[in-house]
Amino acid sequence: MSGAIADRTGQYGQSLLYLGGNAVGLDIADFAGSIGRLFVRAPERAPRPEELQALRDLTAEGYSNGSLAEILAPLLTLMADGRYELRSPEPVTNRIVEGFQAWYSSTKWGISQPKPDEPSGIYPLEDWLTPTEHWPPTDTAAVERYRTTLRQGARPVVIALRAGAENLWSGFVLDGHHKLAAYRAEELAPTVLCIARVGAPPITAEEVRDHFPRTAEHSEMKWAMAALERHDQRPLEQPGQPYRDR
Repeated sequence: MSGAIADRTGQYGQSLLYLGGNAVGLDIADFAGSIGRLFVRAPERAPRPEELQALRDLTAEGYSNGSLAEILAPLLTLMADGRYELRSPEPVTNRIVEGFQAWYSSTKWGISQPKPDEPSGIYPLEDWLTPTEHWPPTDTAAVERYRTTLRQGARPVVIALRAGAENLWSGFVLDGHHKLAAYRAEELAPTVLCIARVGAPPITAEEVRDHFPRTAEHSEMKWAMAALERHDQRPLEQPGQPYRDR
């Protein structure tokens, strides 16, 4: 997974998710002068790691106790080398960010709807989850089963991966699309286990062009691509350079 150029709140951060070496999703600031973001999904369905099957109890029934590092070991072995932070599964909350309180007064969370190789823009809420598969899920029977589970009091876990623990808006859904749809239908905040990669290298304009060629040429991406290109031309260690994460 990769991302770049995040300030303290993650407002200008970018994230590019890879699964099995394949680019799956892009989350990037639009750099158009406000807090707008653009989301893109790969044309092909993201591969689902088989190791997620080992987490069936966690993802279907919820988390009670135990070491998260041990529970998630099958999945963590698939991660690129680096440092990661884990947060215990918890409902998506509306944390107050200094200077941005007014933006988050009405709704606590949202779901982006990225299109295949075409930017989809939003003005984000604080906690924004990004599907890596078709949204909404087409298996409505599975969604209904999870709705029943929720009504019975269980809180299945949605697993998300983001770039940088302080990046508020990147939350790629690795597992739990049907659960997420059920939470929304029941008007409940989803229980999310967030894995954050810390201190990884930035994405580049070339990566975006290679994996999302139509997106790179889209008019809504012109400011974001210009920002990436300017960043690509900077020395790696330039004084005053924005904090970078991945």
